[in-house]
Amino acid sequence: MGYAGPFSGGKHQFMTKGQKKIRIPNPHGSGDIHISLIKEILRQAGISNEEWEKA
Repeated sequence: MGYAGPFSGGKHQFMTKGQKKIRIPNPHGSGDIHISLIKEILRQAGISNEEWEKA
């Protein structure tokens, strides 16, 4: 998708693409990430559902 990272920073890791900086959840070993959080991350990243499904 063209993002670099993940990079460490503060409480969360993040990825970058140009001026965009997207925080990503820390792995807690507790299982899956809730779909609502995934959708929010994709929205902030400007990635459509179609793009995500193709990747």
